[in-house]
Amino acid sequence: MRKLNKTFICGGMYKSGTTMLQRILNSHPEISCPAEHNLKGLSDMLSTVNNNYNRHLEYRGSVIGVAPLNLGADFFNKTFFEYVREIILFSGEGKKVSGINDNEFFIENLDLFHKYMPETQFIVIVRNPLDTALSNWDHCQRLYIKEGNKKYLETISLNNVLDKSLYSIEYSKVWVNQMQKFQRIKKELENKVFIVKYEDFISDKYNTCRELFKFLSVDTSDDLLKDIVCKSSIENMRKESTEPSFYRNGSIDFGKSRLNDVTINKVNEITRSVLTSLGY
Repeated sequence: MRKLNKTFICGGMYKSGTTMLQRILNSHPEISCPAEHNLKGLSDMLSTVNNNYNRHLEYRGSVIGVAPLNLGADFFNKTFFEYVREIILFSGEGKKVSGINDNEFFIENLDLFHKYMPETQFIVIVRNPLDTALSNWDHCQRLYIKEGNKKYLETISLNNVLDKSLYSIEYSKVWVNQMQKFQRIKKELENKVFIVKYEDFISDKYNTCRELFKFLSVDTSDDLLKDIVCKSSIENMRKESTEPSFYRNGSIDFGKSRLNDVTINKVNEITRSVLTSLGY
C-alpha cells in the first residue's frame, strides 16, 4: 500500500461547476486533482467482475459438493474503495494533498465513502437549481447536435416533449432530493465536508479559493491565489480545451435571462428551504 498523504474527493451534481472546481484544485502546486473520474462506471465494472466470480465459485462448489464462498457486499465495498484510494494516491504521488473529482455518484454514496475511507475529506460544489438545469439543458442539446444521439434529448424531455420551463421545474425536484440527502449525511461528518457555492467562484473567486485551500491546509499566499484565479478563468480554460464550447459563460442569474417569472417562482417555491439552508 502506498504512503497515505492527505486525501479528498470532490464533486457535485452535473453542470454545477465540478470542472471549474477540479481545475482550481489541480492548479495548486501542493494539490493533485486530475481530470474528472467516472466512479459509477468503475463501480459497475468491478461489480460485474465480482458477480461473475461469485458464479464461478458457486459452480465449482456444486461440482465438488461444498458450500461456495460468496464475495458479498462488504467484500465488494472494501475492494472498490481500496481501488479508489489507490487511484487517488497513485495520481497524487509527490503532492501534499491528493484527490479525485467525480459527479453525482460521489454525492449519492457519501455515507459509504465516509465508512470505507474515513481518512478522506470531502468537497461538494453546489449551484442554484435554475442555472444548473439550464446548463444541463444546453449541454444535452449541444451533445445531440454533435453526435446525433437521441439519448441526450431523452434526458431533458418530459413525456417526449422538449420544454425548457417544464424541465427546469422537474429538475428542481431532483435537485432538492439530492441536496436534502446530502445534508442529512453531512450532519454525521462534522468538519470533514467543505461546501462551496459555484456562484461564489464567479463573484469572488479569490476569497473563495482561499477558504477552500484553508480547508485542505495548503498555501494561501496572495501571489499564488492570484495566479490560480487567472489560470482557472473560463477564458483560459477555453483556450486549453479541445472543445472550447464545453465552457459556457457561467450564468448565475437564477434563470432570469431565459425563463419566465411563472417558472422561476415555481422553482423558487420548490427549492426555497433548501436554498436557504445552503446560504443562498
